[in-house]
Amino acid sequence: MTTYTAPPAPPAPAPPGPPKRHHWGRIIVIGAAAFVLGAAVIGIAGGEGSPSTPKSSTSQPAASPVTSLPPSAPAAAPAPAPSPDGNYTGSGDYTLSPTVYGNNYLVGEVDLTNTGNIGTVIRVKFTWPQEGYPPIKAVKTVRVPYGASKTVRFHVSAGNVSNSNVIDLLQSWQEGHNFKDGFTYKATIIDTFGAVH
Repeated sequence: MTTYTAPPAPPAPAPPGPPKRHHWGRIIVIGAAAFVLGAAVIGIAGGEGSPSTPKSSTSQPAASPVTSLPPSAPAAAPAPAPSPDGNYTGSGDYTLSPTVYGNNYLVGEVDLTNTGNIGTVIRVKFTWPQEGYPPIKAVKTVRVPYGASKTVRFHVSAGNVSNSNVIDLLQSWQEGHNFKDGFTYKATIIDTFGAVH
């Protein structure tokens, strides 16, 4: 007949000893050493060399220091727009030759003054009346610089007494219009030139 034997009884527990003490100072020192060692390993793994070792050519260049720009100058005032202007006065007459075959002339002049801020090109027209006929006219184009004045002079041949009646027709017009002289003149700005002032 087979018999079974019971397993041996476990040993009796040891009597409790004194409580375990934690060594906090040793734990802090070990932790700090592990942190320093970890930082060193990370630096080596990241490719950082010693201060005397140049970085590889693939590293980014050091950033330039930020410098402030000099203060900008205030914006210049816009240039003035061209403003051509001026005024004029004029007078006219005729001259008679002292001899029968000498030339008679229709004469006149216009005084121009540039009062604008730029040089002007001016078309000047002068006319002398003729009774029953279109007036005789003369035209000149002149340049008057900024701030300047100019006199435009006209003289037109009226022929002589023996072969022309221009003076007779002029005098007839004046007699029929209460002896007004009948001379007309006009100045028109047609262009500008030079700098604006």
